[in-house]
This record gives sequence, structure tokens and C-alpha cells, in this order.
Amino acid sequence: MHNTGSIKLTNFYVKRVKRILPALITTLFLSFLFASLIFSPNHLHTIAGSMLSAIFGMSNFYFWFEADYFDTSTKLKPFLHTWSLGIEEQFYLFWSIIIFLIYKFRAKNIILLITIAIFSVSLFFNYIFVDDKDSFIHNFILKATDLIANEKSTLFYLLPFRIYEFAIGSMLVFVYTFKINNKLLNDFLFIIGLLLIIYSVSQYNSSIVFPYFYALIPTIGAALVIYSGENSRINIILNNRIMIYIGLISYSLYLVHWPVISFYNYLLEEQDLEIFNQLSIIFISFIFSYLIYNFVETPFRKKVSRIGFLFILFIFILTIILGLHAYKNKGWEWRVNTTIVDIEKVENSEVYHKQFYGGNPGYFDYKAYDESKFADIVLLGDSHSAHYAYGLHEILYKKFNKNIYVGGFSCLHLPNITRIDYVSLCIEYTNKMLEYIKDLPETSIIIISNSWNGQISNARYFDKENNIIDKKLLITDIVREIINLSNITKAKLVVIGNVPTAGLNLYDIFTRPRPLIFNNFNPIDYLYREKDSALVSINRELKRFSEETGKFTFIDPFEILCNDNKCRNIDHNNRLIYSDNAHLSKYGSYFIIDSIQNELLELLNK
Repeated sequence: MHNTGSIKLTNFYVKRVKRILPALITTLFLSFLFASLIFSPNHLHTIAGSMLSAIFGMSNFYFWFEADYFDTSTKLKPFLHTWSLGIEEQFYLFWSIIIFLIYKFRAKNIILLITIAIFSVSLFFNYIFVDDKDSFIHNFILKATDLIANEKSTLFYLLPFRIYEFAIGSMLVFVYTFKINNKLLNDFLFIIGLLLIIYSVSQYNSSIVFPYFYALIPTIGAALVIYSGENSRINIILNNRIMIYIGLISYSLYLVHWPVISFYNYLLEEQDLEIFNQLSIIFISFIFSYLIYNFVETPFRKKVSRIGFLFILFIFILTIILGLHAYKNKGWEWRVNTTIVDIEKVENSEVYHKQFYGGNPGYFDYKAYDESKFADIVLLGDSHSAHYAYGLHEILYKKFNKNIYVGGFSCLHLPNITRIDYVSLCIEYTNKMLEYIKDLPETSIIIISNSWNGQISNARYFDKENNIIDKKLLITDIVREIINLSNITKAKLVVIGNVPTAGLNLYDIFTRPRPLIFNNFNPIDYLYREKDSALVSINRELKRFSEETGKFTFIDPFEILCNDNKCRNIDHNNRLIYSDNAHLSKYGSYFIIDSIQNELLELLNK
């Protein structure tokens, strides 16, 4: 471009295809073959879909559409990492066309201004979407609310919110021409850049909204390292034979590392990986990276033989055919053995969860079954509260004609508390709930249940201006607000603790084929699970405060579902108690409500 003053987009795209596609196709093909030996139909179906989207540079959209509340664990998606490749390819398409038009209309002098504008607009989109999302969503893109309901996924997977990171790299091209010769200053910039990267790696976790403004830190850090690295005296940290070689194989390493991690997690049922397994993952990843780099990536970047081209073309077509066939045929269900539980066969575990979740159908919204009179039972909390709705409906409503009011949003629904990721919405729904319950008679009961551990970690107090008070809450804070709630209403309070959870997606477990390799999988091992000490601890504290204060009745699902140190995952009819890894199914909902119906009826009759 600088030498000729012209741009040939065809040459650019051909080089990108030769650089990206052969190694990608090889990784996808080999990973899919291995997955077909061990993965359940549900996961193989998902893998096939993500593989096809990755081939055509659209996997970020695939995972965005797939990322809802009932989504499969990210650890079990071998091609999840290709979302970044999709964004990269979309950026190449977008950016190369912009540069082409700029040169076509001889407007080279405004490239930097356009880059700064793109950076600013993208960053502004992040701000609007996170900090002013209510007005933005409702006033401008109301029709898209179903698609953008998952705020974190929308920001994470879509190019308009990520392009400012690329823009920083583009601006670096202009800054790079103005080199600083001062060694001390270069050393300083290099160290600052490294520290910014290290800070991001060590401090960022899944709870933050990303990229938002958080991506500025590692991106600016990388830019500083690149800018100062050539003239820094301490660039030996990166400019040595080991790091240079890792840089050479970095694309192949990027491609293979996540499939290896995913397969390890699947075979070990998502247990925490011990140090031996972690080292094994690193070793295996480097071995496959070495092979793909030397025998696929490098030859195709240079001049490939006719036989090599035809071979990779054959693998390309075969990968698409296998992916389409597995996706269309529900992950090849013929590989599954007869299940040992009574389980309804549906398309996949996500469909099973949506159909058999104890909060379906249509309970998760503020309403009473008979809105003409006060509710006998008000059910409040997140999805771990709503999953009791089926049991309450089938037993208390149908058998005893009790009117039930079900609350619906993923909040604690306690005074003065909101969630850090749903600040305004939780305040709004909680206020609506408080307004409803203040007039309830003393014959009514309010059942409060949540995924207590998860909600407490995301909960904060807020001030009079609805601003978050950034201080983590303790169980004592939660109990204080439960007591405050009891002072607002005459109704009796019932707090239900954590359910034991299944730990893993049971539908997937019991529809998993016995692997042809690593054949140590036995579905009988999953009929029960050991108690989770973190869940037990919260329940124990809630029970203690219930007894000490006398302000609420506490019900512990562990006492219903567990015996000694083991908790059941199936009911008396061998049906799944959980619809996924943590939420009660309709059968589990009925099982627990049936066990406590006498206690609830006694409270209602007081």
C-alpha cells in the first residue's frame, strides 16, 4: 500500500484465507472426530453447529445466540474460542473496505481521524449499553430486546462493542512512526505495559462486564509493550528464543488449546483440574501446535503442492458434510446406550431444561392465579425460587385451592439490596413486590428462595440515589433484610435454603454414550452426589438465624433430598430431580413441595 499507493483487496483476502483456514480446518476436523467418540448427542449437536459457524467466520454470532440462561457450560464447548477469530475476520472485512474507499477517494489524510472516530463510537456504544441501557433499549431498539437480553454476551461477542480494541492497534501504526530514543522512558513504558497486562490476567473474572471500559487496560498495555519493546533494554523478557518460538506457533496454539481443555473437562466431569492434568493440557497443546504449525500452517503460508491443496480441500468439504449431518441428526443419537433413568427424549439438554424446569410454563412473572383476591402464597426470589412453582401449582393450588402469586426476576427481592449487574431492574421489581406484600393478611405466607451463594456474591446495598455501595454482603446482611421484610407485611415468612444441586447436567449425563476410548464412564455414579459444603454452610446459617430470631420459618432442601453425605438426583420413580445442573425439574419441584405441604398448610391455617 505504501509502495504502490494502491490496494488489492483480492490479494489481501487470499493471504488471510491461506493464513487462517488450513490450520483451522485441520483443528476442527480432528477435534470433531475425537468429540464423536466421547460426547453426548446434545454436546455433539452443539459442537457441529459451532464448527460450521467457525468455518465461515460466524462463530461469535452462533455463541451469542446460544448464550442464554439455559446455556451449556463454556468448559464443554471445544470451539468456543473461535468467537474471537470470527470477530477478527469480520474486522478484516470491515476495515479493509474502509481503507480501500479512503484510498479510492484519495482521502488518506483522514485515516487517523476515522480510526479515532471508530474508537470513540465503539466505546460510547459500550457505555450506552451498560450505563444507559434502559433508555437505549426501550427507545431505540425495543424490537431487539429478546436478542440483547443477555447484556454481557452481547458486549462480549459482537464487533461494534469490540472494534475499539482493534482501533487502538490501528492508531498504534501512526504513533509507531514517532519513536522515542530515550532508553529509560522506553523501559518505563514497557514495564507499565506488562503490568497492565498482568493486572488484567490476574484480576479480571467472569463477573465483570467485558469489554466495556475494562478492555482498555490490557489493550493499552499491549500497545505500550509493542511500541516500546524494540528500544527497551528489558525486552529480553519477550525477545528470547522461547518466547519467539511461542509467538511463531501462537496461532496453532490458540486453535488447539481450548479443545484440549474442553475434552479434559468433559472426561473429568468438569472437576477442578489438578496440577498434573494442567501440565498435561499444556504439554498436549504444545505437541499438537508443533505438528499443525510445521505440517499445515507453514506449508500453506508458503507455496503448497497440488496434492496438499486437494487434500485440505477434501478435509474442508468432509468437515462441512460431517458437521451438517451431525447437526441435522441431533448429534448422532444412535451412539447412545439405553438410559438407566426414566427420561423424556427431546432435542438436547437445553430443550429439556426449558420444557421440564420447575418454573415452567409461564410462572416466572409477577401475577396471581386468581388476581381478584389476595394470594395465599407469594413466591419470591430468582429462578431457584420459581422452580417451586410447579409443585405449588400441582399440590397447593389444584388440591387445596390456594391462590399463588409468583414473582419473577433474578434478584434477592429484599429491601435496600440490588444486584451489581441488574441495578435498576432489581430495584424496580423489588419495589413492585414490596408494594404488593404490604397489604397481605396474616393468613398468607411469603416463600423466599434463591441461589443464595450466587445472589449474595452479586448483591450490594444501594443509597438513596440508587447508587451501588461497593461493599460485599455477608449472610448477616441478608438476614437483616429478611427481618426488615417481615416488618413490612403481616404475612408469615418462609425461607427455603439452597437445593443440593446436581453439579452436572443430568440430561446430558444420562444420554451420554459410553466412550469408545477412556471408557471409565458409569452413569450409575450420578444417581447421587456428595453434599456441597458451601451450599450446606449457607443453609446452616439461615437455619441458625431462623431459630434465634423467630422471624421466619426455615426449610432445608438438604434434609429432604440427602441422607448422610449423599443427595439424590432422581425421585422415587427414577425421574430427574433437576432439569439442568442446579434447577429443580417439575419432578423435583413436586417432590420437595409434596414433602413440605403439611408444614405449609399448617402455616396457612394459623
